Amino acid sequence: MTSLNEQQLFENKLEEIIINSLRNHGIVHPVKNVIITEPPELVGEHFATVAVYVKVVFKDTLVKPMNLFVKRFSSNESQRQLVQELRLMDKEASFYIDFLPYARNFCSNYLRSENLLDCFSKCFYADKELVVLENLVLDHGFGMLSRDALQDLETAE
Repeated sequence: MTSLNEQQLFENKLEEIIINSLRNHGIVHPVKNVIITEPPELVGEHFATVAVYVKVVFKDTLVKPMNLFVKRFSSNESQRQLVQELRLMDKEASFYIDFLPYARNFCSNYLRSENLLDCFSKCFYADKELVVLENLVLDHGFGMLSRDALQDLETAE
């Protein structure tokens, strides 16, 4: 279990990463508040990571708040070591930082389809410990299918 002090340090670091990442993506509105929540429906849903929702509220009330989805290492040390050994977060970060921009460029230039990969979240930040994405659940109505129920192609579509 994470101590209150460790949690506060993480939240402070996450807030700094988010604000800098938004600036790097051209979102320069001054931030009023960063609200981090762990929705009950996400608890225990990820193998060895923790997923949280982050709401960024801007000082200018005319600017719509941003909803983000953040995956990070679990505070459980054995899970953390396993994820590091398997390089799971490295692979996810590489998908968003390396592969997806290349694939979007390919689709745009060769398939003349700029929106083909819009089903993937926009990535604002990714490294070997943390991934910050747009929240497709809150902003675009995406939902998680039950991991216990078998899915066929028709259901997935």
